[in-house]
Amino acid sequence: AQSKSRKVGHLLSHWAQTNVLDDLGDVFHFVTMTSAHLVKLMSLKLVESMLLK
Repeated sequence: AQSKSRKVGHLLSHWAQTNVLDDLGDVFHFVTMTSAHLVKLMSLKLVESMLLK
């Protein structure tokens, strides 16, 4: 019984680690996409204001 619960615990910790890594990857991807989009918008606004002057 002891080894079985230990195996389950190991599987759970492994699953948690891989899932956390996947989630971090998704979050990182979302953040980079969003910041890149924001930078694009900011530079467009800058160009517009420069052209309008």
